[in-house]
Amino acid sequence: MNIVPMLENIVRCTALVNPDLPELLQPSLTPAQIYQIAPIPYKLPREVLLLYHWHNSTRQDPDQPEQPLFYYHEFMPIQAAYEVYQWRMQFNQEEQFEVFDPHLFPVFTFQGEYYATWCTDVEQDQSPIFFDYHGCGQVYDSLELMVTAIAECYELGAYDLEGDCYESNETAVARIKAKWNMCHHNADGTTLRDHP
Repeated sequence: MNIVPMLENIVRCTALVNPDLPELLQPSLTPAQIYQIAPIPYKLPREVLLLYHWHNSTRQDPDQPEQPLFYYHEFMPIQAAYEVYQWRMQFNQEEQFEVFDPHLFPVFTFQGEYYATWCTDVEQDQSPIFFDYHGCGQVYDSLELMVTAIAECYELGAYDLEGDCYESNETAVARIKAKWNMCHHNADGTTLRDHP
């Protein structure tokens, strides 16, 4: 498992639009630093630890166009991801009902929707990725497959970036995602199409 080459491909593709993007990547974190910042009661999969060891998201520079890397989804810094996780657990407590599954830790976001990794009691190499927005469903078998699909969408032109505009060829995107996903479905059971 080595997602770093695919992550670097995504940076290379998005840097064609925003050449300053590589300088906005934040320093890496060790697993100990990650759990110090985000002391969740479960273990993150090793591939997510590797993601944060690669970089702790991007610094959002107000003088630069927004560049979420993963198409239009922002890769959240571990601090921000943990704040969302805490809010969700607090909401569960207040409602006295498990609205948000405590095993799901958000990693990517866009306006209230999240891609979250499944955490376990014992650290795993990989874990499923869930799309969480007014319902929750598994959309990727692993982070590795997710970034592989996204990198291929960029490389083959299925995702097209111009300035801060994001366009996609939905037919090409759906074909690429189906290739890399054994579980290509949304929470409502429809075929996974335009996420991410």
